[in-house]
Amino acid sequence: MSKNTFPTKIEEMVKNISDVPEPDAVFLNSLREQFIAKGIAAAQKNTETKMKQTTRRGFLTPRLAWGLAIALLIATLAMLASSPTIVNALKRMFGFVPGIGVVEETSLRVLAAPLSAEKDGVALNIVQIAASSEKTIVVYEYPAIEIDYNTFQPPATFKEDNPALLLPDGTRLDVRSRRRISSDIPKTVGYWLEFPPLPDNINNATLELTRLAGMEPGAAPEDWSIPFQVIPAPPGTILPVEPANETESASPSATEAETSSPQTPPTVDPAYGIKSTLESFVRMDDGYLLIGSVQWDANTYPAYAVDPMLDYATVTDAAGKSIEFEVIYGVETPQNEEFRSYWAIKIADTNFQPPLEISITSMVVNFNAGTFQFDPGTNPQPGQSLPLNADVLIAGKNVHFSEAQLNREQSDNTLYFVFTAQTEPNFLGDLYVTMPIHQCMGGGGGYPTDPSAELQIYTYLCRPDLPPGLLDVQIGGADIFGTWVVTWQP
Repeated sequence: MSKNTFPTKIEEMVKNISDVPEPDAVFLNSLREQFIAKGIAAAQKNTETKMKQTTRRGFLTPRLAWGLAIALLIATLAMLASSPTIVNALKRMFGFVPGIGVVEETSLRVLAAPLSAEKDGVALNIVQIAASSEKTIVVYEYPAIEIDYNTFQPPATFKEDNPALLLPDGTRLDVRSRRRISSDIPKTVGYWLEFPPLPDNINNATLELTRLAGMEPGAAPEDWSIPFQVIPAPPGTILPVEPANETESASPSATEAETSSPQTPPTVDPAYGIKSTLESFVRMDDGYLLIGSVQWDANTYPAYAVDPMLDYATVTDAAGKSIEFEVIYGVETPQNEEFRSYWAIKIADTNFQPPLEISITSMVVNFNAGTFQFDPGTNPQPGQSLPLNADVLIAGKNVHFSEAQLNREQSDNTLYFVFTAQTEPNFLGDLYVTMPIHQCMGGGGGYPTDPSAELQIYTYLCRPDLPPGLLDVQIGGADIFGTWVVTWQP
């Protein structure tokens, strides 16, 4: 890794406190102010960048949304890992709360006692509430409710679903972001809500839910009002986030993988311009949470364009033992940055021989790879094959579209195309194809475990006919095979 250059102000602070075992409050406050200033600047920059999501058959690229301070935390831990004084300061400023994520430690308050409510036979459990100087997080669960859509009729009018925290003086804190999360309990729905921070002098509030997350209006009990109290976080609530000191990266070439030692700078295939790095980890009672990032060439892919396909990754220890892991989406990873996205996995095992090797074999790249047109003729019929001769460059390699077959879906009488494309083997596992003539589903040519050189790509149109004239076909990205390896020494 290249030698880090510290901001002048931080260097001066380090000199002033280098002889002190722990950083003082003045230093912490100054460092925190710098993070806030950087966060504002990053926010202004990110608002100018449009995020483009691409859906493929059976897979929606997960987008992990966290606060800017969290993204700055991981990047700063990696950048300043060589400065123990600053790392100690960061450890005191930030920590990890299971089920909540990375939070600022200063004045953190959590739910005073387990909390549950019941309405019309449906139980709602408040798993955790965490209030920091930046935000208030609420996590709740309820048993999954099955709806018989053959008989269910939603009400003619209903309220907008807008969760909020109601303060004692009547102030309403509306929800800022929300997402569904996994639950350890079978057939249980988990949900994560972020609100503005509670005032320092307010420890009591009421959670108001118009309806349960994901439920249709009228399908479950509504208008929940749940009072709660927060108290200072007890010792042991917050787990330290530690920098991962030993990382390595491999060239993303399935046939010419090249692993460097932890002391050697990561190698990057110039055709791909993508590298993966392990940034930090959290020690937990039942294992470890590992947080990494993927960086890519800004000239090749736009911002928010690359994600590792962790479902197909492997983790092995030094003895070759396969280590089970869980992919963490939404809560334990920070917000994506420009030209960098983050990933996280939980290793629910402590009985392994270090170091661990995390191998990622496929990346999702979402970007405008190219557009071509073809004319299906005046009256194309289902089952008819239309010859194509279109070439698109993806990550510096050619993909040739040779055929488009028009088919009709028997269930609803709508049309879909099956495109046939050829490329070199061990390169693509999937292509994302969109057609602006009202496509409702599409993209999909194989899987990240199938190194075929020919792809069959399905694009569903959800319409019974085709408009006359030329049709546009846009390539919105792909799944790229490769081998990206990082190692970690606990």
